Amino acid sequence: MNKRETLLQVAAALSESQTKLQRARLWIVLTLLDGPMNAKYVLSAAMLQDFSITTIRRAARGIVRHRKNFMCGAWLWELHPKLETLGVNENREALERRLLELCE
Repeated sequence: MNKRETLLQVAAALSESQTKLQRARLWIVLTLLDGPMNAKYVLSAAMLQDFSITTIRRAARGIVRHRKNFMCGAWLWELHPKLETLGVNENREALERRLLELCE
């Protein structure tokens, strides 16, 4: 199991008391921390985590920017640039460490 999968499992365990929409938002942020991803892949991975496509699309509002990759024609999802100003990307390692600490 790689670090990302471990973090996603920790996030799922920590978010038991949260609503499904809140869990979906956390899942999206953790999934897209490393950069843009193909939208089809994100939606497929979300369904494997027991999120509906409707929930993921609702959760993505305001935190995900959609853009077309003109080289291959695929739609990409990436964290909205506003999140960078809130320190999400700068504090990624601290977030990952904290999630792993809570798991232990």
